[in-house]
Amino acid sequence: MERSEFLKVCGGACLGLIGLSAFMQSCATTYYAQASLENKAFN
Repeated sequence: MERSEFLKVCGGACLGLIGLSAFMQSCATTYYAQASLENKAFN
């Protein structure tokens, strides 16, 4: 493999991974849990 071919393959792979990660983050949904704490005394 020549240097120019290697750079093209690596560059394409990096761009593909960046594009894929951006796509995967846009599909994710964030859920937040809400809870309340109460003061309870043990007898």
